Amino acid sequence: MATVLVLEDDAGSRDMLADYLSDNGHTVVTASCGREAILVAAAHRPQVVLLDLGLPGGIDGWEVARRLRGTAVLFATTGYVHDAAIRAAREDGCEQVFFKPLHLDAVLAAVSAVDVTTIR
Repeated sequence: MATVLVLEDDAGSRDMLADYLSDNGHTVVTASCGREAILVAAAHRPQVVLLDLGLPGGIDGWEVARRLRGTAVLFATTGYVHDAAIRAAREDGCEQVFFKPLHLDAVLAAVSAVDVTTIR
């Protein structure tokens, strides 16, 4: 099982996703903004990061992806359903993009498939 950082500015969505992953055996830490995500990632060294791309404030999900690329497997979660957003997320290091509303089983399957022994 993986340690997963869930970055989501909407508290209800963040808690629902964190609870679902935790209930299915993963260790979950959370962040509500980009700055917090960088700090939480440094402290907890997650193997997987689920990051919302559209975040308020100075550091959006794309910037978080650029900063965490190579330290964890990155999956984007977004409501931006257009080719440019998908391409940008992949260019910034996201291996997969999940569209909102999230299909929790698909997210769980992707997170559970990560071989955490190869990270770090």
